[in-house]
Amino acid sequence: MGKGKFFKILKQLQASHYLFLGFIVVGFYLLLFVPTLPMKLLGTGIVVLSFIGLVISLFRAGEVFGRTEYSELRKPSEDLPEDLHVETKETAVAKVQIFETLSGVQTEQIEKAPKPKKEPKPRRDWLRKFLNFVSNADEVQMHPLEQKYISDSKYSTSESEQNINIEEGGFKVIREREGSISKTDMLKRTEPERLPKNKIELPESEVPEQKEIDKAVPSEIMEAKETPPAEEQPIKPETTTTTTTATFKVSVTATDVNVKATEELEPKPKEIVKERRIEVDFSELVEEEHRGKGEPIKEMKILFEKMLNVIRTVTKTQTAAFFLVNHTKQELVLQAIVSERKNELRQERKIPLNGDLVSQLVHRGKPEIVDFINPNAVVDLIPYYAKQVKVESFIGVPISYKNSIIGILCADTDVSDVYDRYTVNFFMHYSKLFVFLLESFTEKYELSLENKVLEQIEDFKKFLFAENFNIIEPLKNAVNMILNNFDFVTAGICFYDYDAKFYRVFEIRSKKNIDLNLRMKKVDLQRSLLGRALQQGKPISVEFDERKMRINFNETKIKKGYFTAVPIKAREGVYGAIFGIADEQYPIESQYIKMLDSLALVLGLMYENVIMQIKINAKIAFKERDYRFDEQAFMHRLEEECLRSSDYGQIFSVCKISINNYLYSNYQSPQFEIEAKKVLYDYLRRVLKTYDVVGEFQDQTIWVIMIGRSGKDAKSLMEMVREKIAQTQLKIEDDVVYFTISVGIAQFSKDIDVKQLCDNLNKAWEISQSRKNQVVLY
Repeated sequence: MGKGKFFKILKQLQASHYLFLGFIVVGFYLLLFVPTLPMKLLGTGIVVLSFIGLVISLFRAGEVFGRTEYSELRKPSEDLPEDLHVETKETAVAKVQIFETLSGVQTEQIEKAPKPKKEPKPRRDWLRKFLNFVSNADEVQMHPLEQKYISDSKYSTSESEQNINIEEGGFKVIREREGSISKTDMLKRTEPERLPKNKIELPESEVPEQKEIDKAVPSEIMEAKETPPAEEQPIKPETTTTTTTATFKVSVTATDVNVKATEELEPKPKEIVKERRIEVDFSELVEEEHRGKGEPIKEMKILFEKMLNVIRTVTKTQTAAFFLVNHTKQELVLQAIVSERKNELRQERKIPLNGDLVSQLVHRGKPEIVDFINPNAVVDLIPYYAKQVKVESFIGVPISYKNSIIGILCADTDVSDVYDRYTVNFFMHYSKLFVFLLESFTEKYELSLENKVLEQIEDFKKFLFAENFNIIEPLKNAVNMILNNFDFVTAGICFYDYDAKFYRVFEIRSKKNIDLNLRMKKVDLQRSLLGRALQQGKPISVEFDERKMRINFNETKIKKGYFTAVPIKAREGVYGAIFGIADEQYPIESQYIKMLDSLALVLGLMYENVIMQIKINAKIAFKERDYRFDEQAFMHRLEEECLRSSDYGQIFSVCKISINNYLYSNYQSPQFEIEAKKVLYDYLRRVLKTYDVVGEFQDQTIWVIMIGRSGKDAKSLMEMVREKIAQTQLKIEDDVVYFTISVGIAQFSKDIDVKQLCDNLNKAWEISQSRKNQVVLY
């Protein structure tokens, strides 16, 4: 074993090592063969200094303490293929090595290259060894992270009777199932079985020290060492016990002769296993809670950082990074980075494709090693550094998937001559793991989002078949789900308001409290990005700045970002849209727009089949609780009443009512309109008959047809309603608010038609509106 290691070191010696050996030989020559004293002193100095230099050189090369690089340890026994051409370029700032024929697809050439003929060597069954290692619960697993541990190397000195020797493919594994056994105990267990015919008595206190051997008769000693028959011979387990000498008092029953002799145990067998115990604080290795659990993007980032830590562990690397490439926008996206120089790293996550080393890897698509980097050019050449850092070598490998470069795996070091073609080979094989993980986490993330969308659709079904159905609750849940699972900082839903005849933002949420004042506000259909999506009826995801309007003029100004809108539509048309705002770092991808489109389709069908039916019934059909019609239905009903009154000679009056707003802040207007109308309708029910007709118009006015009542009767009833309303208090956001109404009244007669009746009514209402809190009869 020692010779093999010695020759292995000799094979890896460099030219400088042989130079030191030559000086040592010269020094010994001067010391031994030159008779003069000065030359002997000179020879002694040369020998001492050369030996010190040789030790230091071997230590730096990693041969004295076994500190070799991963690339050196993992070098294949055969040479690299001759067709793997390496092009070297020297510039003013660095020396670049471009591996022309070594790519992500061609790395298998190294393994498939013809191997030189060598003598056959016994190969160990590594798979079976790994399985045996996993099955042994008492083995200590090593972790790649940097940990402080204490190593205690020693040779196993004993083995219990229950120890198991397993010979598999040229190696042996010894498992100790009981506690450690001393040498004396071993002798007590094994020696009587070796000599079953003899009575062996051991002293009570026996020290394993070599003592003086007493003389004995050879024949008696040979008789004492007589071996038992084959059937009585016990199976002696192999041990690693060193040679010891013990004094025995032997009593031979056959001859009745007491002999005091010293027996030497068998010579030391070949070393079987070298035991190494490592004490590790597992609290530092095992995470108590899984960070990023349930969030695939965070899980992927954490896993990539751990994989980069592996690179830093097996190579002399100060910074390792992994970039994703966005070919559409010509930029690099820093996905994960681990470094000793955290204070010198760049904070920006997106880096444009320029002339730096990582960008050149994207354009060339070939692995590169860059040495002797000029310190003044580090910030310009290595994009993840923001300050000057000492960098001696840089290595970068493109990561390909389906004939397209999707990422870059790179690292740098402050030690020269660390990276070579074997390091490139290791990086190329290691990059395949990044491709696999990217594909797996992408599928996991999409499945997670699809599951969230499906859960939201199931919630829609529950709300849909509930007794007291309300459209607001499912909209709130949908917006919360979108905001929590998609890369939006603000998300919302708008629907068409059939009362106001425009699109209105019904629900909006934000992580940064942006645009919360847009709730219940009108969508600018002509100038905004959301209006464009509503008019086109197609999803959009566009970049915007503070000059582009997203929803309406009351929105918060944002310097830069991405606006996404997905129309909510069904057979009859576009009923609204799902919209979201993303910052400049997280634009939404096309597959996520498809998920939002599926959610919008379900919302559109629900709105068309249920919500729209409720709205239509509320506006067209007669309802006993509020008697309200929309503008079109009310005018049609007014025409019918004019014809019936002309035929049968009946009278009726028409009232036009508007609410006078005295608010100081327009922010309270939506809530004020709702509360004020509730009060107005409550007092109207008290004075109206069940056959009277009430309608709401687009200009926020309320029209009432009082059948069988003259203008004077209608005026007296409206005065009662006006007085009651003027005395009513409204509470709007902890503020007490008063309001009044203005009423115009016109009476129908046979000599006028519907148009003239409406003109008379509008004139009376305009007079009342100008005076405020008045009831005017035309």
